[in-house]
Amino acid sequence: MEAERPDRQSPGSPEPVQKVQAGFSLLDGLQPYMRQERAPASIVLIAINLIVFVIMAVASGEEVLFMPSTYLLQEWGANFGPLTFNGEYWRIFTSCFIHIGIAHLLINMYVLWDYGSLVERLYGTRYYLILYLLSGLGGSCVSLLFTPTMTSAGASGAIFGVVGGLFACFFNIRKRFPSEFNRLVVRFFFLFVVLTVVLGAFAKLDNGAHFGGLAIGFLSGLFFFHERSSFWYRLRFLGIPIVGILIFGIYKAALTTPFDFDDSYAALSFSIKTASMKKDRALQEADSFIASNPDKGLAYIVKADLFAKENNLKGALEFYNKALEKEPGLKQAYSGKAFTEMRSGDYKDAIADATIVIDKGESE
Repeated sequence: MEAERPDRQSPGSPEPVQKVQAGFSLLDGLQPYMRQERAPASIVLIAINLIVFVIMAVASGEEVLFMPSTYLLQEWGANFGPLTFNGEYWRIFTSCFIHIGIAHLLINMYVLWDYGSLVERLYGTRYYLILYLLSGLGGSCVSLLFTPTMTSAGASGAIFGVVGGLFACFFNIRKRFPSEFNRLVVRFFFLFVVLTVVLGAFAKLDNGAHFGGLAIGFLSGLFFFHERSSFWYRLRFLGIPIVGILIFGIYKAALTTPFDFDDSYAALSFSIKTASMKKDRALQEADSFIASNPDKGLAYIVKADLFAKENNLKGALEFYNKALEKEPGLKQAYSGKAFTEMRSGDYKDAIADATIVIDKGESE
């Protein structure tokens, strides 16, 4: 009979590390806890992401390769609050396999292989897949809660969950290592979080999905990691229900009370709601929306857009101007005005308003 390999040691068998020698790395500390030598699920996940991207590129052209439009991303299943909450709930899942250009894809796949293959060997393929998918769903739901009007796509939420799972692994076995090793781990993850915040702020990334995935991955990892001395391991059979209920709760919170800081989500949702209505009904709904939000410029833009759709350019301009009376400098109002003025032949004013839109875009 073949002798048991070191990577198949029973959970909790590694002896505590008494002293960290020079050159001792994070990987060295984790080596005794590996449950398997290979990472088949990580390879499959990378393949799925690549295949989806190739299909998108073949079907939609070269735009997919560099900077696909939000409309194109939404067509392929990206996460977008007004659509997701309007019956297209599957977007919280499909968005995890859609990428915003080839650079986004390659970076994510590199990180997925680098961290995913390690975490899969630590947790085993089954628990790794569960952690990955729960993190992706959790990240999507947190994104909806904090940025419901953002068009969100990519495997980042799930990948951050994988990193969270790695941190949970260290947390579970921290008592088996000396303090200097644990300080090294804490510094690594602190730097990781800081870089995420900074890059997210400057590049306007979806930090809601990132940190949502990270938190769900960490919580899942506490339950799933095979350290018998851990309090969380004793509750491992409750792990999936607890994390699942948490994700559902976040989703329901996003559905009912999202953080709509500028009321743009309410306006977009209303526009989608009225898109299939007849003209008179839609205008009545718009009046009700204005009555409920009399001081919000976006409420007037909703009615202006309806007028523009019906080629009532005079009515559209009237309500775009009302929006600017309520909120001077509102970019969406200037944008709508510029298009409407162009359609009516007032090119001088259209250029002036379009210039304001461009200036505001550069300053944001």
